[in-house]
Amino acid sequence: MQYQSYFIKHKACYQYLERKRTDRDTECFFRYNGIIKFHPDALPYCVDEVFSTSHDFIVAKIFAHKLHIKKRNNELKILN
Repeated sequence: MQYQSYFIKHKACYQYLERKRTDRDTECFFRYNGIIKFHPDALPYCVDEVFSTSHDFIVAKIFAHKLHIKKRNNELKILN
C-alpha cells in the first residue's frame, strides 16, 4: 500500500517511465544553466547541486519499490 501511494503521488513520472518515453529526459534529468526545479520530496537527498536532480531520486525510488514488490511476489510464489 505504501508503494502504491508513492506511485500515485508521482503518477506522471511513473507513467513516463512505464511508457518508456524519453521526450522529457532533458527537462527532468539534465541540468542546464544551473536552473532546475526540485520536487519537495527529493530536496533532502539532492546533496550534489552540480549533479543531482529531484527526478533522479524519484526515479530511483520508483525502481527500488518495483524491485521490492517483484521480490516479495516471488517469495509468495515460493511459499504457495
